[in-house]
Amino acid sequence: MDIVKELGHLCLATRLKRIGDRLQSDVQRLIDAREYPLMANQYPILAAIDRAGPMTIGDIARSLGVSQPGVTRSVNALGRNGIVRFESPAEDRRRKVVALSRLGQKIVDSSKSTLWPAIEAELVAICGDTGNSLLRHLDTLETELSKNPLSSRVDERRQEEA
Repeated sequence: MDIVKELGHLCLATRLKRIGDRLQSDVQRLIDAREYPLMANQYPILAAIDRAGPMTIGDIARSLGVSQPGVTRSVNALGRNGIVRFESPAEDRRRKVVALSRLGQKIVDSSKSTLWPAIEAELVAICGDTGNSLLRHLDTLETELSKNPLSSRVDERRQEEA
């Protein structure tokens, strides 16, 4: 019996978190096997910096759609492990820009050539024909919740029905 699965949409957030936790745990095993000093949830930060070049914490948070405090904690941990370095542009020494260190670039380059394609290929294989549809549904869910959060929608529906 899987209550979360049986409750369907009512437990969608729990189910997505459960799947996300499982995937992150599996990716962490792959990272640990390569002895990279990072956590699976830090990979998107490295990918963002690799794609866009050095970025501020705020820019990283916006590009990933996550909170700035969470990015700050992750970036600081990456800095302690020598994966990123911090720069202050000459025009504004108060700004802190995050860049990949040599080690960080080495990890990203290695991951892009072997690990990331392998992970993506396996997830595509698991999702099969539903893969693109699943991603489109997730895009729609994120977009709609950004426009109007679930809590507001429920409150509005209750007011309409009253």
